[in-house]
Amino acid sequence: MNKYHAMMFASLAGAGLLQGTSGVYAQTPKPGGELRAGIARDVVNMAPWLAHGASVYIIQQNVYDNLITYDDEGNLAPELAESWEIVNPTTYILHLRRGVVFHDGDAFDAEDAKVSLDRMRDPGGTSALAPQLSDIEAVNIVDPHTVELKLSQPNVIVFSALASSTAHVLSKEWLEAGHDVTAEMNGTGPFMLSEFEPGVHVVLDKNPSYWQEGMPYLDRVVTIPYRDDSARINALRSGEVNFIEYVPYIEFERLRQDGQFSMFGGVGPYNIVVLNINEKPFNDVRVRQAINHLVDRDQLIMLASGGEGIPIKVGLLQPSDPYYSKDLERWDFNPDKALELIREAGYDNFSDLSFELTCSTVTVHKDSAEAIQALLQGFGINVKIKYIDVPTLLDHRKNGGYVAMMDGYSLAYQDPDAYSRYFKTGAPGYASAVDFSDETLDTLLAKGRVESDPAKRKEIYHDFEARLVELAPWYFGFFRPQGEAMAANVKGYNRWPSALGGQSTSRLEYIWIEK
Repeated sequence: MNKYHAMMFASLAGAGLLQGTSGVYAQTPKPGGELRAGIARDVVNMAPWLAHGASVYIIQQNVYDNLITYDDEGNLAPELAESWEIVNPTTYILHLRRGVVFHDGDAFDAEDAKVSLDRMRDPGGTSALAPQLSDIEAVNIVDPHTVELKLSQPNVIVFSALASSTAHVLSKEWLEAGHDVTAEMNGTGPFMLSEFEPGVHVVLDKNPSYWQEGMPYLDRVVTIPYRDDSARINALRSGEVNFIEYVPYIEFERLRQDGQFSMFGGVGPYNIVVLNINEKPFNDVRVRQAINHLVDRDQLIMLASGGEGIPIKVGLLQPSDPYYSKDLERWDFNPDKALELIREAGYDNFSDLSFELTCSTVTVHKDSAEAIQALLQGFGINVKIKYIDVPTLLDHRKNGGYVAMMDGYSLAYQDPDAYSRYFKTGAPGYASAVDFSDETLDTLLAKGRVESDPAKRKEIYHDFEARLVELAPWYFGFFRPQGEAMAANVKGYNRWPSALGGQSTSRLEYIWIEK
C-alpha cells in the first residue's frame, strides 16, 4: 500500500463545503502588518496536548505544528510529516520534513517526533489524544527523518488523530530541560510566543525561520480577551482589533452586509449538557432520557442563538455526515413521553425533580444554560445554575465535581471515532470524570478503528449511536453557529468545512493585511 492509499485509508469521512468569502487567494499577499485578534476568553494555560478550546487554538496552533494537518477541503495534508504510508496493517511509517527548526534554533528530527508521539499516547498523562492512540505499542526511530509506529492492531484513525488540534510537536531537548509548558512555548510554527500576560494579551511574533518559504505574511499577532460579546464586537467596529472570534449570532448578517468587514461562519460545534450518571437524579437512565425529550430544541435554538442552529436528533454527527443514521432520530419534543419516563423512575410529577446546572461564564454556554433552565422550569423542574470560571470548567471536564454541566465541543477530527474522546472507558473528555463505562460502546469503538471498509464502519457506528441514544449520558442539544469576522483589509482567511470550522484560526500564516 503506497502513501496515497494510506492517506485515503485514514481519511474515510467525507467533507462539507468550504464556508466564507470566495476567492481569498486571488490577490497577491503582501508581507507586514499586525493582526489584533479579540478572543472570547482569557488564556490561562498553554499546556500542549490538552483540549482548551477555540480561544487557545489561535495561539497554540500558530506556535506549534502537527505532523499532519488539513487542506482547505478538510482532507488530510502534510505538515511536519511530508508523507506517510502503511507498510502492513500494524506498521505505519511517517516521513518527516527536513530543514525545519524550532524557535530556539534546535533542528527538528525524529527524536522530537518520537517524544511528542509518546507524550500524546501516554495513558497516564494529560493528553486528550491518549484514547485515540492507545493501539500504538511503540514509536521507533528508523533514521533522523523517519519514524515507525508499531500497533497492537490495525487502527484506521491514527493519521486523522495526528491532524487534530491537540497533536502538537515539541522539542525533545526543550521538554527535557524542564520548561514550564503552561506558560512557555517552543514550536516550529509560523509564529513565536513573545509575551504572555494573562488577562491582558498574548503576543506572537513572526518566525523568520519558518519552513514554508515566504510565510507567514504578518509581522505580529496580538490576542486580547473580551469575555463580553458586545465589547468584542465594539472593539472590531472601532478598529481596536481587526479580527474577532465567536461572533454573536445576531451580528452574522449585519457583518455580512457591511462592506467594512468580512464574515466567515458555519454550524459545527455542539452545545450539550453532560450528566453525572452517578448523581441523582441522573443516575437513572429514564430521567436522562426524559430530559432529552422535555427540552424543546427548536425553542432552545431560538432563545440561545436566534433560531440559527441544527437540533441534535441522534448524537454528535451532523445530518450531512456520511456516517449519520437518520433512522435513529429520537430526540423529539415529547412532554408526555418525558412524564411517562420520570414516573417509571419513581417521580410523580416534573416538580419532584430538581438539580444544579453548572455553567461557565462563556456566553455561548451561559445563553444555552439559561434557556434550558427557563424551558425546564416551565414544566416545574427546579434548576439552579452555578456559574464557574473557565479554569474550573476545564478541571470539571477532567475530574468531575458536577451533577449536570453545560458544555460545548467540536469533533476533534473528521471521523466518528472522535466519540472515543468522550465515551470510551477512561476517556479524558467525559468518561473518566464521572466514571462512565459501557462495554458495548467500548467494543464497537474498538471494531470501528480496525475496520477499513466504509460500509462496514457505517454499520458499526450505527450500532454505537443506537446504544449511546439508549444510555443518554448527555442532553444532546444543538449544533450551534460559530464564526469569525475581520476588517475588510484582512485577507487570506479561509474556514475549514463542517465540524472543523471552529479550528480555522489555526492557520494564521495565510493571513495578510491589504494596505
